Amino acid sequence: ARESARMTALQVQQQLSVQTLGIINQAPNSLLGLFR
Repeated sequence: ARESARMTALQVQQQLSVQTLGIINQAPNSLLGLFR
């Protein structure tokens, strides 16, 4: 049970990091769009 909990925790961390990377990559584009 402990191993499965560890695996799910790692998966959640990966998903969060992927989401934050996507937001960081999109932010400069939206900011540039505001200045056009």
